[in-house]
Amino acid sequence: MKMHRLGPFAVYSNVFLVMLSLGVISPMLKDIQRDLGVSYGAIAWGVGAFAIARLAADLPAGLAAERYPRALVLLVGSLAVCGGSLIAAWSNDLQTFMLARAISGIGSAITSTVGLTVILDAAAPEHRGRASARYHSALGAGAFVGPGFGGLLSTLGDWRLALAGAGVAALALDLPVAVVRKQRLSGSEVRVQAVAGDVAGRHALIVDDMITTGGTIEAAVSALIQAGALPPFLVAATHAVLVGPAEERLGTPEIGHVWVTDTLQPRFARLSARVVEIGPLLTETVRRLHAETALDDLEART
Repeated sequence: MKMHRLGPFAVYSNVFLVMLSLGVISPMLKDIQRDLGVSYGAIAWGVGAFAIARLAADLPAGLAAERYPRALVLLVGSLAVCGGSLIAAWSNDLQTFMLARAISGIGSAITSTVGLTVILDAAAPEHRGRASARYHSALGAGAFVGPGFGGLLSTLGDWRLALAGAGVAALALDLPVAVVRKQRLSGSEVRVQAVAGDVAGRHALIVDDMITTGGTIEAAVSALIQAGALPPFLVAATHAVLVGPAEERLGTPEIGHVWVTDTLQPRFARLSARVVEIGPLLTETVRRLHAETALDDLEART
């Protein structure tokens, strides 16, 4: 079987998604304990099974990276994480849950060890420090986002749905992250300098923190199309300021959907956009901070 050479963005995306899928369990341990009918101390063995399996698999993963095609080994690791998460999602007893977490631990050892090997091999010797830093940033970002992602999935169902969804996310090796580098020319105009990442033949989700005049989104859409991405695109942003030509720029056929939150009161004259309510989440956050109570399961409860 011929395996293609892995680019850095594919590895960064993969390790981010794997760590994200492993972190989703944090806000759900009490729910898992309740449904499996075991003590909280017993459910902690599931966490321990993951750690022990990962420790045991680290050295074999490194040896496998030296003997076999690394893209294949990395895929095996992702499959193990996915399989372990799916088994855990449908487990009905502690033993099955522990076995599933051990499988995920083996997958985590493979993806993290082999992924770093791929990154360091591809980097010039004088750039390996920076390459390692970027790799660990992707790993840390996945671990940071994981609990929130688990809480979000839990709002759509229960912990079983969250684990299953996170496991599937771990297989998204062919969903790379691309970064659009820009230079701002004025308050309403930007120029794209480069699209870092392979987007050819793919549909894109464009994420930004704020849309004011829509200049950044317009430039990103143009650059993505030139790079071979397939419209229509989905645009998601936190703050919808939307002044000047923003609605005209967002209303083109190349943009299929626009999602924003209601941190600002959206006023659309012509644009059809999906508004996600954020008020209840902020209210509950303030309440918990005032009461000095935990925030770790906030996304799952609001």
